[in-house]
Amino acid sequence: MTSRQFLRAHIFYGNPFKSAKVAQPFDYFSFIMILNIGREGYVGEIYTSGNLKSLLVKRQPHYSYMIGIFKDYDFMNQDQFKVSSSSVGLGAVQKYIFESGLRLNNEILVSGIIIGSAGNVDQTGVERDYYYGPGLSGKILIMLTKQHWGRLYLRLKRYFILNIEDFRTSRYENVNLIKTGVQIPLWQQLAFGAELTLATRKSVEGDPPYNSQKRGIIQFHLIYNIKSSY
Repeated sequence: MTSRQFLRAHIFYGNPFKSAKVAQPFDYFSFIMILNIGREGYVGEIYTSGNLKSLLVKRQPHYSYMIGIFKDYDFMNQDQFKVSSSSVGLGAVQKYIFESGLRLNNEILVSGIIIGSAGNVDQTGVERDYYYGPGLSGKILIMLTKQHWGRLYLRLKRYFILNIEDFRTSRYENVNLIKTGVQIPLWQQLAFGAELTLATRKSVEGDPPYNSQKRGIIQFHLIYNIKSSY
């Protein structure tokens, strides 16, 4: 077990539930960055998502949704394996506000990976420790928020990346990330966060011993939130 210190930053910008069907690119986007600030081996994560075009928008006092085209970029580098992808796809964002003030936000996205990569960082004697190619990805986010109480969330992300470099080593890379966490407000826009990540990687039809990997990660964060209300 390796202990590290992490710094986490969130940026949520814009209102996805505008009345106009056609919005300017990246009128709404999210940015999440996680970096370790210690000296013990670099690890990091970046997750960005922004709407390119809103196709359908509905806004009501207690329920709103938007369907649109989104552009995503993801990057994760951990001790055992890593994955990155640049993708475009169709997604939906929903918001429910209950009478108690509890807010439920949902996101779902299915996208095509323009170019992505995944690999085993423990490999030795190789020119590159990753495979690259196009593919598919999917994302589901469920988030519960209550003002002055904090936030509870579950995020699922799945990547299928075709290995166009060498089919003898791997047909495609299958990487799955399951993240569940909590954020508790501390002062103004500062928050304390804890997150559990379950990550798996599998080289389908790949050569052992780099066939399958699993990783469990527990992180504690100091978070600075910049968020527009909608």
